[in-house]
Amino acid sequence: MWTVKNIEADQFGVSLRELFGSIDMTLSTELDEPVLAACKAAKKTAKDAGMYRDRPTARGTYRSGFDYRVNKSGKYECIGYVGNRKKPGLVHLLEKGHATMNGGRTRAFVHMRTGADKGAEVLIAECGNLADRALR
Repeated sequence: MWTVKNIEADQFGVSLRELFGSIDMTLSTELDEPVLAACKAAKKTAKDAGMYRDRPTARGTYRSGFDYRVNKSGKYECIGYVGNRKKPGLVHLLEKGHATMNGGRTRAFVHMRTGADKGAEVLIAECGNLADRALR
């Protein structure tokens, strides 16, 4: 519950520094958690979408090769990567379709785009939760 008090300008500045200092500390130390959650969701969605939608029990080198990694490079910078470690070049060919030797084109199996969209949703939600925790 919020209470209204009369405070001087100096005390107001100190209070603001304390408030934003705790937010700053939370964001700088826990920023990798939302990115990690988003990468996990994107990996799961990409792995289960696309050509595997009709065959949920399908196994193989490509499907089992999906992985992610998170690099925290700066105080407020955290980058997540989702891809296929075992067959990295195949992702683009399957996602966009490709030309065949007889002049035709293969159909596209959109799976990384759906994974990226799901990851973005999770990232936004988790960052909101992180900001809420920082303000408490």
